[in-house]
Amino acid sequence: MVGAEVFWYAWCARGHAEGGASGRRGTRQEQDLNSTTIRRWMGMCGISAAACGAPNEAADAPGSRATPAPLGVSRQALSDNMPGAAPRADAEGTELEELSEEARRAPEGLAAQVEFAECSEVASLASVPFAGARALVPARFTLSGDTTNAVVVVRVAHCRAVRLEGARPRAATVAQVGVNLSGPGGQPGPDASADINNYTVFFATDDARLARELRQRGVEADYDARLDYALDDEAAPEHLRLAVRQPPQGRYRAASSLVAPTADPVRYVASWWVEGPHGTVQMRTVLPAIRFGGSELVLHPERGSALERLLGTRTPSFDLFDSFNTFYSATMRVTLSAR
Repeated sequence: MVGAEVFWYAWCARGHAEGGASGRRGTRQEQDLNSTTIRRWMGMCGISAAACGAPNEAADAPGSRATPAPLGVSRQALSDNMPGAAPRADAEGTELEELSEEARRAPEGLAAQVEFAECSEVASLASVPFAGARALVPARFTLSGDTTNAVVVVRVAHCRAVRLEGARPRAATVAQVGVNLSGPGGQPGPDASADINNYTVFFATDDARLARELRQRGVEADYDARLDYALDDEAAPEHLRLAVRQPPQGRYRAASSLVAPTADPVRYVASWWVEGPHGTVQMRTVLPAIRFGGSELVLHPERGSALERLLGTRTPSFDLFDSFNTFYSATMRVTLSAR
């Protein structure tokens, strides 16, 4: 069993929800984030106020990063017989171009900034077999969990406006699958100023330009023109339908019953990591005010896929943490630390 000191994210958030629990899972997920509940559960989890999303002036400071390790896991490690990806076309029908030689020699510190506005997301955590997760994450990263279990994070966010530097904003969806990381002394991972750290296994988006920008920096971001994020009601959603079709080895369909957020917003910082061909990539997102709600995600990976092998089952249980959240704005800064 994974300890609460490692999964502060899951257990602290669960504690927030259980402040008003009546025994049913749906009610438990109605997150009560009043200060009394936060302090009570922070004490039980043995974590700081910053870890639970309380205001933290130092949290904007970039976290220290270790010296980049040699190239870690490539997409080939996900499947010994993975088929070659077909050309991906952007919204205008043009194929995504291969990286230029200049991009392959990208200098240290190459960064991009992405702004998100008017967003909702589902974010869910599940216990998975440790060995399968360990094989996909470079050795220098420490996994949350124990020698038996690791934790997988599934996150899909849709925003009415996503803006890259120098481009017009457009509606877009981002789908991520990663392995949760931990750090020394109970820290949440390599970015000690973040509330959660994850190593990226799959990344898909229906924004072709965002996919290109991330690939230029070493993230294996897949363009998925048919990525589906469908709420039954934009104003008061109760159900969500998801379909992620790229990459083929990370394909899945999912549905969720939702409990809309009613709690006060909290500040939150998430860092997603990748070892790419140019070095270590950090995608660090600051959410100034996110509101946590509830979800009951049911996910079905493609049979025989790398995602199914990572999850260890075709019917994963997201009982560690399962949330539907909303936020008005967020900023993701993508930084490359070259070797």
